[in-house]
Amino acid sequence: MGKASSSTKQVSEKSRHSFSKKWALVTVGFLIIVSVVVYALTYWHFVHQNEVQVNDQTGANSLNTGSAQGVIDGVVTLELGGTALDITSYSGMNGQDSSGQIVYHVAPHNVEGRTFKNIPASSVGAGFVASDAESGVNYTQLTQYLTDNKFNQVSGYDTAFTTEDDAVEFIEYSVYTSNQVVCSVEHVDATNTSIKDFYTSIACADIKDYVTVAKNFDAVYRSYESSDNEVGKIAFGSVSIDESGDKDVISVYQYDSKMNNPDKTGANIYSQVDYRQDSENSWTLL
Repeated sequence: MGKASSSTKQVSEKSRHSFSKKWALVTVGFLIIVSVVVYALTYWHFVHQNEVQVNDQTGANSLNTGSAQGVIDGVVTLELGGTALDITSYSGMNGQDSSGQIVYHVAPHNVEGRTFKNIPASSVGAGFVASDAESGVNYTQLTQYLTDNKFNQVSGYDTAFTTEDDAVEFIEYSVYTSNQVVCSVEHVDATNTSIKDFYTSIACADIKDYVTVAKNFDAVYRSYESSDNEVGKIAFGSVSIDESGDKDVISVYQYDSKMNNPDKTGANIYSQVDYRQDSENSWTLL
């Protein structure tokens, strides 16, 4: 009886010892699994946060800024202040609202090594009416947006190129280019126009549209350069034809840095210059 009891006690102790070892193994296994899960969650959280930060830093560069329309589409992400301008007319020269008021000015640009600058075939743009202070903030945001998207500022532009009857006053103006797009940003006092307030606008055009127009001006520029006039820096704007007159005569909005305008010192003013076409590639300055 005593031996049986002792034997039973030994078996019981062995069972408890075996159970303890199994429980220890289960506990260690559980802790390993928990550690793996915690590590996996920590790693996922780190990677996810890093992706968010990278996306935040490169969000502007992920926009389709390889085209003029893509740049303008990206402007909506900036959440600029003020009221959006209602632009109803777009051309290579400017953008206008329904009342015919110019609300952005397209920058002429020289392409493919040409000496002269010219406007593009078409443009797109956007603008916002706001107070002078808020328009200044909008201007800074727009120029920073272009810089963030790898646009480079072009020197030599103090104000936009305008016509004599343009009543706006430029407070800030700059031009930026990439390999594919030219954009201009302006902060304007338009209190003497139908807008009666300040506004900030951006105008963009594809460089390929500048090239198309430049080819049409090559012969015109040669004609002007060979004239008796002292030729300065030239920029060509829009062209019109008097349908009731000589169809071979065109009127070109043209800027020449040698043409002084005493009323608007320092302004880039287009003047109307007439040419008569003698042949397909020959023009005479009138």
